[in-house]
Amino acid sequence: MKFGETELLVQELDREHYTPAAPTVTELRDFWVSQPLLYNPKWGDLNPRNGGTGLDGIHAALFGLAKECDDFVKHVSVEKTGP
Repeated sequence: MKFGETELLVQELDREHYTPAAPTVTELRDFWVSQPLLYNPKWGDLNPRNGGTGLDGIHAALFGLAKECDDFVKHVSVEKTGP
């Protein structure tokens, strides 16, 4: 449950373009990808909708949080350096 809430929080920060959260989201992402039980780059290739196990779905979701963090940081950095 907390995982889902965290992912939704990062998504909402991105929707609101809340730039002050960028350092915290970067720290969360760095922590997340440093944990081998929570993150494996290979999980980004998983698509449980095309068949797969329940574990594949969990792995894809775990990879998704790091991607959400990356997307947010890229989005707000473009705003800072944009026109």
